[in-house]
Amino acid sequence: MMNTKPYQTMKWMLREIGAGNVRGVPFVLAAGAVLVTTVAAPLLAAPAANSTVWLDDLDLGLATQGWGSLQKNKSVGGQPLTLGGRKFDRGFGTHAESQLQVNLKGAALRFSASVGVDGEINDKAASVEFLVYGDGKLLWESGVMKAGQEPKACEVDLTGKKTLLLEVGDAGDGKAHDHADWAEAKFEVAAGAALTTSKAPPPGLLTPPVPPTPRINGAQDCGVRPGKPCLYTIAASGEWPMRFAAGNLPQGLALDPQTGRITGRVAQPGTYRIDLAASNSKGVARRVLKLVVGELEVWAKEMEDGSRAVGLFNRGPKAAEVTARWKDIGLSGRQPVRDLWRQQDLTIVQDEYTVAVPQHGCVLLRIGGRPL
Repeated sequence: MMNTKPYQTMKWMLREIGAGNVRGVPFVLAAGAVLVTTVAAPLLAAPAANSTVWLDDLDLGLATQGWGSLQKNKSVGGQPLTLGGRKFDRGFGTHAESQLQVNLKGAALRFSASVGVDGEINDKAASVEFLVYGDGKLLWESGVMKAGQEPKACEVDLTGKKTLLLEVGDAGDGKAHDHADWAEAKFEVAAGAALTTSKAPPPGLLTPPVPPTPRINGAQDCGVRPGKPCLYTIAASGEWPMRFAAGNLPQGLALDPQTGRITGRVAQPGTYRIDLAASNSKGVARRVLKLVVGELEVWAKEMEDGSRAVGLFNRGPKAAEVTARWKDIGLSGRQPVRDLWRQQDLTIVQDEYTVAVPQHGCVLLRIGGRPL
């Protein structure tokens, strides 16, 4: 049995403590112990938790884009958002060139999204670049992204920012097939904060600032008649001085590496693919230029409904047949053909269409889409 002799107990009765008047509460203390009372600290309310605002819950109708219709929780082609083989339930499907401004009013803390070229596109020509600006300053950029590439995670600190601009560029090679997704795009905001969208750019930001790294702009296709003078200038932005290079130049052409100007004459007809490059101390930009040398040319532009406006040109002194091939204009299978000059549906054919073009003339067609 425990020896309790060294310990004597005594019963204390808690009487009046501080401003309280609690009576009749017994305490049993070891001999010599002292009971100390303190004033309790007031209870503090827990801080309000931050909340999440999804981009697709905002008014996406104020966004601008280079092709197609704005899509909520779908790709610009109307399919489920798909990046790297994974489907996403929420997000914003758009098409380069695209811009959407969000008014933060200093209440947003963070923006996050998964970005890339939507899986409904497998054309190698598809390439985009995602850019995020806060109060006119570049906060994040994805770099050039191609079709089939795994998505990139976008994480941006927005503390104190009043406006946000989400932009999708065409990566400098044109906007054909540039179906771009902001998947799982959301904002972390202060509790109760509301965000809005706007079509106009932030005050003072008419165009995004030009980055110091090189970027090749301008036409990526050009044509010339055999033996006639050719003049093409590699248009590039970025920090100067800049040097230019061109690989696979056809015989008869030369490049000035300081100005980026290609001059000369090409005698042999054909289609030439020239590897262009612009470089400075910050990096190198590359692009392929298609040069068509000949009397006959075919030019195509993708339309909003997925069809192609196709111009068939005959620069020669005699009438000639010109063929538009589906594989060259991004189409396949059976497609309807419409004469745009005469406003007349012509036929539905497989793989290609040939038409007689008069000397120094042009035929304008609509290929693909639904017959009108």
